[in-house]
Amino acid sequence: MIKKILMVTVYLAIGYQSMAAVKCTDRGIASTKGPSKNICMIHTGDLKLKYRGSSFEDAFTKVTDDCFQKRTAKYVKDRKQEPSQDRQILFAESCANSVKCI
Repeated sequence: MIKKILMVTVYLAIGYQSMAAVKCTDRGIASTKGPSKNICMIHTGDLKLKYRGSSFEDAFTKVTDDCFQKRTAKYVKDRKQEPSQDRQILFAESCANSVKCI
């Protein structure tokens, strides 16, 4: 139980740090091109996700949460065991770093 709580805490910390980066970089770029659409997406070799939210933060949270859940589920399906805490942190970082928002 403690392990799960720690993993979720680390995941949230990484997510909030990444949201701050998205807020500063991608949002500024989008606002100079016209009205923002509040859409965040991930296109990697194993995932293609796209979410629209009421704000950038909402869209970012939706896409990163779904990415993390899908990667964890695929790992469990393929290996018949839960990923280690280190691997879960890698999943969270990978998801947060793969997001593009418009």
